[in-house]
Amino acid sequence: MGEEFYLAVVSMIRKPNDDKNAEDLITPKIKKLLEALKGMTFEKSEIQEYYEQTTGDFQEDEITPEGLQEEFEGVIKEFIECLDSRDIAILWFPERAVIMSGGLSYGDNPTDHYSTIERFSYLPKKLLSVGDFEGLN
Repeated sequence: MGEEFYLAVVSMIRKPNDDKNAEDLITPKIKKLLEALKGMTFEKSEIQEYYEQTTGDFQEDEITPEGLQEEFEGVIKEFIECLDSRDIAILWFPERAVIMSGGLSYGDNPTDHYSTIERFSYLPKKLLSVGDFEGLN
């Protein structure tokens, strides 16, 4: 087996007046996600899709609402912490910012924060949309 290219990507919608730097633009959107998460409920299919994509395993009887809240909150906080890393690229387009990490790999994670971006991108769509994010994986 040879090297393969792996890329984890998250897209963030930008409004026409969003001329702020990355931290000033992304941080309020992350705060919106964390606030919305507190009162949000998720369908079984959303939870199942997240766990099958991130761990390859879904054990419904082992997942509690509190555990799910902690899992999603941890993923969001880890995402914001990794944005200053040098293995994260943010490409700015007029209507969108694309946040990514990746590279060549023999099957392991190609960068330190690849799995962080990947897990964030697999959060339920209705949660990501609160902060104008879209998972592209």
